[in-house]
Amino acid sequence: MRFELGDSNAYDLDTNLYMERVYKRAIELFKAINEINDDIIIVTNAFFAYNLKNKVRKVNLYRKYLKSKHLLRNLKLNVIPDVFADEDEIPDELNNTFRYMINCKVNELDYLNLIKAICNQDVGIKPSIHHDVFFLNIRRGTIYHIYDDRGCDVISNSISGIKDIFLKYNDWILNYDRESINKTFDEVF
Repeated sequence: MRFELGDSNAYDLDTNLYMERVYKRAIELFKAINEINDDIIIVTNAFFAYNLKNKVRKVNLYRKYLKSKHLLRNLKLNVIPDVFADEDEIPDELNNTFRYMINCKVNELDYLNLIKAICNQDVGIKPSIHHDVFFLNIRRGTIYHIYDDRGCDVISNSISGIKDIFLKYNDWILNYDRESINKTFDEVF
């Protein structure tokens, strides 16, 4: 499901009011999917093509938003070669994706400030995070991803796992995707 966080028409009218709505919706959806004691995996896809000196094993967002620094010992990194290279091309190292993963519980994470920083990525507000961050909930089988201040995606391995979110936040679903999302849930009801 793709949800609208910010109404682009409201941004120019009152940026503070716009961002408050973005934060409220993003946090409310996160809480609807994740309970405080749930085990989650945070996956971050980082791209360093334009700033190679930042290629480090530990992305700062984990250090900043984890309440227990000992969790950093469990940080995993996978380097994914240039996914956009054609089969006959040699992958360009500048286009590698650095995928960081860490397991924690929701209550070990400063998710309020992390979500706000993710929402800030395109609007010039600090702190901001310019990487793709995904929250995988093991118990519910869901993925939560804020793509920017305009919206977020909620993905599930089962329709029944997110039907309550579909019903409760139906008016937040992006109109652009509403027909296909409704069609998916019509099959369940």
